[in-house]
Parts: sequence; C-alpha cells; structure tokens
Amino acid sequence: MSVDGKIASRVGDCEFSDDEDWKRVHKLRASVDAIMVGRRTIETDDSKLTIKSFPDFKIPISKFPTRVVVDGLAKTPATARIFTVELEHYPSILATTTNAPKEKLDEIRALGVKVLVCGKGPRVDLVHLMRDLRTMNIRTLLLEGGGTLNFSMLENDLIDEVSLSVAPVLVGGLSATSLIGGKGFDKIKQSCQLELIEFEKLGKNLFVRYLVRRNGEKT
Repeated sequence: MSVDGKIASRVGDCEFSDDEDWKRVHKLRASVDAIMVGRRTIETDDSKLTIKSFPDFKIPISKFPTRVVVDGLAKTPATARIFTVELEHYPSILATTTNAPKEKLDEIRALGVKVLVCGKGPRVDLVHLMRDLRTMNIRTLLLEGGGTLNFSMLENDLIDEVSLSVAPVLVGGLSATSLIGGKGFDKIKQSCQLELIEFEKLGKNLFVRYLVRRNGEKT
C-alpha cells in the first residue's frame, strides 16, 4: 500500500511492489493453503494468484495453494484467469450465495471450479465460508483484498495477522481504494487493535507485520 493507505489509485493502478517485495509476496503465497480475494480485485487486475519462481526461490514441490474468490452474486467473469489458468495445479473456488444465478454457477462449475454456497446473500457469510474451507483441510489462508473484503473479515474477527508492505508514495484520491474499506468502525476503541511484531526495510519499501489482539488480550 501507499503511505496514505491506498492499495490502488482511483483508476485501479496498484503497482506498488518492487522485485524484493514481489519475492516476499510469492514466498508468502507458497507458505499457505489458500489465497482469497474479492470479486472487485479480480475485475481490476485479473490476477492469476499463482506463485512465481525467482533465481533464489523455487516453488516447493506439490505446494500450490487453492484460489478463492468471494462473490455473493457470482458476477466474476467466467473468462477470469483465476477460473481458467493452471487449474491442474491451483484449484479454484467461487464462494457465493443462494442469490447467485444458477446458470452462472453451472457455467463456473463446468470450468472445473468448485462452488461453495455460503448464506442467502447478497453478501457471502464469511464465517460459513471459513468453516467450509476448514472441512477441506485449508488451515492457513492469505487474504489479498480488496478493501471491502478486508473490512468484512476484520468485522467478523477472522484475521489473525496483518502483513503490510508500505511503498514510499502518496496517492490520494477520495475514490482510490484503501487497505480497509467497508463501513469502518465508529469508535477507535471498537477498531481492530494490532501488536507490532516485525519490521524491516525491504528494497524501497517498509515491511511491517502485526498480530491481531483479541478483546481482553494484553501485549
């Protein structure tokens, strides 16, 4: 993200990472069971959510995380790369609701993508989704946005750790996407409290890592 907390500009540009940071991201992807994003993130950059090798980092054998798209109305295009690229290595899941059109879900299933119906909608029941993923032996999940999904996961107390790479830029823009979107917390004391556990300069960026403090926890 930028220093002012934006993860994309008002026109969707999100090129914040340099080579060192991208290597960190891909190592992190290789360490988890699944990667999750919201529909708007896919529509913005059509990411494959795969792992890239570097000269000093090779993809671990048989370590290909499952890709999860959260989309309550199944509006993600069936042509999205997350549904069509490297399914033999990276399984894909569409998490949706009973509000999604049956014809669209059939189309997605025909691609070889698993569909999880989580709640009556219009928004995916994230607690339901986490339970379903756990039954599929998914224990570690990397959430890569966007801002609305990030807030919903926080609001439901489903985040354990926050890792951020802060690029030395200021983006601005009322319509630019922030790290945390949604309705937000009304009171600071109600907001998600963090404990800093790691920081370092990584390439041109500042990398910071926090643990989420549950209610009543002390540092």
